[in-house]
Amino acid sequence: MGKGGDQLMPSCLAPDLIEQKGPEIEYFRVDLFKRKYLPRARAFPGVRELFERLRAEGQSVVLASSAKADELEHYKSLAGITNLIDAATSSDAVERSKPYPDIFRAVLERIRPIRPEQAVVGRGLAL
Repeated sequence: MGKGGDQLMPSCLAPDLIEQKGPEIEYFRVDLFKRKYLPRARAFPGVRELFERLRAEGQSVVLASSAKADELEHYKSLAGITNLIDAATSSDAVERSKPYPDIFRAVLERIRPIRPEQAVVGRGLAL
């Protein structure tokens, strides 16, 4: 979707409602997602093969996700790519999620000395 959960409420709700009920709404959203939708998630076909090919070609594979760390681990396991990841970061490591660049800055810190202009970003490749 390109937008973290923390960015959804301000897009859809009035500021006064967020102030009054924001934490309650956020708790409900996270709980509903983990209970009802996360167990239904499936990896796109060919993800592991794609990551294997990238690694075989000498590329580093790095994940920068707006998901929470526990969700990201679940997704990596679903796609069978846990052992193919060189570095990863989640929304737990940053103040603001996508579309803000914080998540990309955080993961770039983990893969130094690779510079931003040397990185390629793919959207939704694994999940």
